[in-house]
Amino acid sequence: MVKFFFIRIAKTDDTDVEKWCLIAVARLSLAAEFGNKLAAMDKFGILFVKANDTIAGRKLPAALAIANLATNKMLRVRLIKYRALQLFVGMSQVSSNARKDMQDFQRVAALGIRNLSGSFDLRALAGKMGALEAVVKMLRAKVSLF
Repeated sequence: MVKFFFIRIAKTDDTDVEKWCLIAVARLSLAAEFGNKLAAMDKFGILFVKANDTIAGRKLPAALAIANLATNKMLRVRLIKYRALQLFVGMSQVSSNARKDMQDFQRVAALGIRNLSGSFDLRALAGKMGALEAVVKMLRAKVSLF
């Protein structure tokens, strides 16, 4: 199943197919076994390439998959090495005048920061990387996150 989704994510020209495959991966990433399988197959790189894309249809579901993978405490350090915290801090800096799909970036960023900050050491690291300021800015935003 992992191969099926990632072949379509990597090689399709149809952005809708790519988006729905990324959403399926994001949903499956909540399961610890699926996250461990992604880690074993070294598929995090593909997710981070898509999450750093400028197209919202790619960026949002790929970042959601990364945020969901962060619920697995065994994968958090590996995700941080791929610069997941910087990804979420960057995604949180969307203006309140942005399109609706771009405003959803802040929701995913908040989820990712929360999931990655699961221990005291990781919270301290998140604070050093600017996550605390990003969360404060999101809470003060005119757009309701929740």
